[in-house]
Amino acid sequence: MSDINSVQLKGRLTKAPEFRNTQDGKQFVTFDLATADTYKNKDTGKYEKKETNFHHVVVYSKYYVDYVAPLLKAGSTCFVRGSVECRKYTDKEGQQRIGVGIHVNGINGSIDVITVPRTAASDNRSYDAGTVIEMADDDIPF
Repeated sequence: MSDINSVQLKGRLTKAPEFRNTQDGKQFVTFDLATADTYKNKDTGKYEKKETNFHHVVVYSKYYVDYVAPLLKAGSTCFVRGSVECRKYTDKEGQQRIGVGIHVNGINGSIDVITVPRTAASDNRSYDAGTVIEMADDDIPF
């Protein structure tokens, strides 16, 4: 039986994605995703936020870098599927560190955009899944 390294997260971007390039020129995207656990308070009957966790996401898949990541903004809600990867590195002070991230790459990784906040210049509404957005034929990327 083979091992499984798979993670699924639904959360909000803490800031706009950063587009970067590897040393050999391949583009990739990084962003931080905040997820929050909630629980039902037995005394009040209301749902309360238990804890917020922050996850560093690295996207290598060309499709998601080219077509999905440009849609994401700070506050966007998305569903991320990927694998957990740990890497060792040396920080600016020379200390050995271990970084843990979610990698979206290949056939097992994906990003589903659920909502995207509109810019402040517009009317502050967000797009929900299933919203029809009118586009000119020139705007369609395929």
